[in-house]
Order: sequence, then C-alpha cells, then structure tokens
Amino acid sequence: MNVIKSFFKKIYNLFKHGRLNNGEPIGEAAKKTVIQIFIIFLIPVSIIGIMYAGTVLIEKTTDDGYLTVSMSSKYREPVRCSIPQLEDKTVTSGYAATEIVSKWSNSPITQKEIDNKEQGAHQENYITTTNYLFDTYLENCTYEQKSGLSNFELLSEIYYHIKGGGAVAVSLCIEDKKEETLSMGIGFVTSINYTDNAITVYLDSGIAEVFTTDDFIAATRFSDYDTSIFEKVGFAVGLYSINNAWFFSK
Repeated sequence: MNVIKSFFKKIYNLFKHGRLNNGEPIGEAAKKTVIQIFIIFLIPVSIIGIMYAGTVLIEKTTDDGYLTVSMSSKYREPVRCSIPQLEDKTVTSGYAATEIVSKWSNSPITQKEIDNKEQGAHQENYITTTNYLFDTYLENCTYEQKSGLSNFELLSEIYYHIKGGGAVAVSLCIEDKKEETLSMGIGFVTSINYTDNAITVYLDSGIAEVFTTDDFIAATRFSDYDTSIFEKVGFAVGLYSINNAWFFSK
C-alpha cells in the first residue's frame, strides 16, 4: 500500500512541479514513471493471462471422447437417485441446492430459513456461495467437489456414485426458454440411461430436464454459453470451472 501511495505522489509532483521532490528533471522522472506504470499493470495482466492459458489447456485436455459409456456393458444398467422437490421454485442456485441436499440427507432446511440466517451476507459467485452454504448447513452428509474432470471421468464418476447410493450435483449452462437466455446454474442428476442416451437433471429452478449425453456434456462445459469478459476472467482465476460436480454421501 505504501508503495502505491508513493507512486501516485510521484505522479502528482511530476505534473504539478515538473520534477520530483528530489529535484529530478521531468524527462528522467517521466521515463521512470512510465516504467513503473507498465510494471504495475503488467504483473496482474500476466497472472490472469497465465491462468487463462491454463484454463484453455484444461478445456483441451478434458474434452475427450466418451463413447465408451454408451457402449460398455459396465454402464448398461440404468441408475436413479431420488431427489426431493423444491418448495419455492424461485430460489437461487446455492440456496436451492442446499435445500435439496439437506432434505435428501434427512436434515431439512429451507431456502427461506437459510435466507433469514444469512440475510444476504454471502452473495458471491454461485460456486463460492454454494460451497459456503454446503459447509455451513449440511449436517448428515459429506461431499466432495471435483472440477475440471474429463468428459469420460465426469460421466463415469457420476454413474458409479449414484449407483452406490449417493447424489450428484453439477454446475451447468441452463436455458431459460421463456426469456430465451442462457445462465449458469446447478442441477442434480436424478437418472442415467446411457443405453437410451438419456440423462435426467433436476434443475435449481425446480424443473426436470432430460439431456442427451452430448447435450449434457455441452451444458457442463458451458459450450453454448456466451461468456462475458468478467466470466472469462472468472474461469481463468478458478471461480468457475468446466465439468464441475459435487458428490454427496450419507
């Protein structure tokens, strides 16, 4: 902080007096100031650039084939997970997901009860808020979050976790057909039938939607989502992630 204050003080003196306090001529002072400005802006831009490059690399390395899940006998048996329905279908992603999991694990808490306790204190990006709510309000279950899974890993791990009696939520791109818009949200996988190419997801809007395997992967990878510059930075710094899932166990 002191370095930044000193820097702006130098700029002030440079423009007001044509020289710094130590009497340094304007030419030399200007040259040093330009270098300092360049360094101050270069460092964060470079960090974000490196992170973004890492995100692109993850996108490339995780975008693998997943035909095996529909052809192998290991995934032929359909699996189901019974997910409680939402009482209030106007809730936000993290609150809705917390209500659903709490009911699934027999320690129910509603979105309204959470909201009364939080009073809007945690309204960050939906992934961060969701993790905070899970950590704070889920009592009778544990969870593991996995991000940046390959397509095959995502489909395979969801299948086996549900088959073993667990529940799985994923972050995905959701289409609002009324508004004709796409948004980020959370959905719970309630059934998988790879033979029939059908994955049913209960969305945080309280609506169940059936995806083909291709459409499901496109949604969890946000392939069709028109990402804003802020969200691109969010993906770069790890606030958002493709093929992100929460695996719940009682």
